[in-house]
Amino acid sequence: MVIPNTIMNIGANAFENCLNLESIVLPENLTILSDHLFDCCKSLKSIEIPNNVTSIGYATFYNCDSLSCVKFSSNLREIGECGFASCGKLKELNFISNVTINEGAFEYCGELEKVCFENNIIGGETQIEAYAFQACGGLKELILPKNLTRIAQRAFEGCVGLEKIIVEEGNSIYESAEDNNSIMCRTIENGIPIVDLVLANKDAIISPKVHRLAPYAFLYGRRSVIIPENVLSIQKYSFYGCRSLDDVYMKSSTPPNMTQPASDHGAFYRSDPRVMTLYVPVGAKEIYSDPTLDWCLFGSIVEWYPSDIEDVCSDEKNIPVEYYNLQGVKVENPDNGVYIKKQGSRSTKVVL
Repeated sequence: MVIPNTIMNIGANAFENCLNLESIVLPENLTILSDHLFDCCKSLKSIEIPNNVTSIGYATFYNCDSLSCVKFSSNLREIGECGFASCGKLKELNFISNVTINEGAFEYCGELEKVCFENNIIGGETQIEAYAFQACGGLKELILPKNLTRIAQRAFEGCVGLEKIIVEEGNSIYESAEDNNSIMCRTIENGIPIVDLVLANKDAIISPKVHRLAPYAFLYGRRSVIIPENVLSIQKYSFYGCRSLDDVYMKSSTPPNMTQPASDHGAFYRSDPRVMTLYVPVGAKEIYSDPTLDWCLFGSIVEWYPSDIEDVCSDEKNIPVEYYNLQGVKVENPDNGVYIKKQGSRSTKVVL
């Protein structure tokens, strides 16, 4: 179908549930794609957004589950809520980096693998709102632009396959960690520079730059985490839903502040510290066990020597495995028992 260029506007719901529509050429003079315009067009395979389009509406392409290719307008500034939600065949998205991606815009796009931005516009801002890419379980690579000014909480919730997270150099607010597994946000509060960890995949090593763990910072699937000495605060919902988390290793003898008590949906809400082991520096068990602190909720608190296990960012596949006892002493030939298994940057508790 080809719509003539004399058409200036197409109303909401115009092609909703056109189940046999496979392709369409839109008129060049369109500036807005209306709400629900192609909602549930289940045969639509590709779409080129005309260059004058600045806004895509609410659920415009919702549930177009054959849509595999979208060419975005270079003037696009906003994608509405649920704009492309449940487009299960989308593989890659390439935006011009001056766009706001609203709530749920690409949620449940299960086969989406890569999201990137072309940074060829001077000025402007890129913003990613809550749930924008929720449950995109196949997403592996995320490349964010230097003009990114906002990543809302839960924007990438459920993106359990995320392997590479990169923020382009020159961003004044966000930066990616050296291992490209996490994103940090720089702010100034009361004249003091603060670095928040805002997004970390299941393999991320927390940078020693980090002062706070932000809400919903950790994606599901990780088994262990090492929290550096510089972390002073762990915010509400930081480890939300991390049910596979077994071991938490603390490098500081002073417990970081949890900004919200467990009784009010604290840092480990919908995780279960009762089945986790908390490793604390030798001599710090008593303070972490204080019944007035939420750290006492861990099922087991064990002392260890943080200096004996270093965080190393490297290709771990070829790094030899090392074993340590629960006191942090290296064991050359481990016998039956419980040990800390270390390979590169990853440390986990194992039973031999």
